Amino acid sequence: MTYLEQIRTALLEELASLSDEQLNEKTDSSTWSIAQVLEHLVLTEGFIFSMISKVARENKLTDIPDKPIHFVADRSRKVQAPDSLTPKKDYYAKEELVQKLEQTRKQTDAFMEEYSEEDLRKRSMVHPAFGDLNLMQYVEFFGHHEARHLAQIREIKETIA
Repeated sequence: MTYLEQIRTALLEELASLSDEQLNEKTDSSTWSIAQVLEHLVLTEGFIFSMISKVARENKLTDIPDKPIHFVADRSRKVQAPDSLTPKKDYYAKEELVQKLEQTRKQTDAFMEEYSEEDLRKRSMVHPAFGDLNLMQYVEFFGHHEARHLAQIREIKETIA
């Protein structure tokens, strides 16, 4: 099982026992609910997927060394999501969010079947925090980003329990 699959499985296991009400409960007005965290994951993977799929089709080759993207999972460093990747609604149904998560991951999986890891390492685009990242690291980013928010979801679950 790949890292992306492991993190996604752990994420879905965390959600399994939650009702829609628990999913949408907020600890205070300045924080996201678990549902909003999930919507952020959907928005982020969907946005990045659309960008990397365009770049992958280009013939422009680069040689970008790997960056320490595993730091994305570190919750001790606060990061403000851009407005375009911030959830807009206050209430989401769990079933709808799980379907959206599955849909974005199916796109990513299909993308990974279409391109080899070597092809993705030869193409890059700019990341706001890491500068130039090869496309394989963008795919790996999905797992680290989801791990970060899995930790956040666990924290929220503790406070709403």
